[in-house]
Amino acid sequence: MNLLLDTQVFLWWIDGDPFDRLLIAQAIARDYTLVSADAAFDAYPVKRLWT
Repeated sequence: MNLLLDTQVFLWWIDGDPFDRLLIAQAIARDYTLVSADAAFDAYPVKRLWT
């Protein structure tokens, strides 16, 4: 949980969309793969499916 909160604080200035920040933080904290066509996620250390 602390990693999720720390990641949310770190990401607040990088991506203006709070829902995107939540998805990115969850993907980082739990090593998830995001399923999204949004190439903006490629700027973050997350795996993205659906290119």
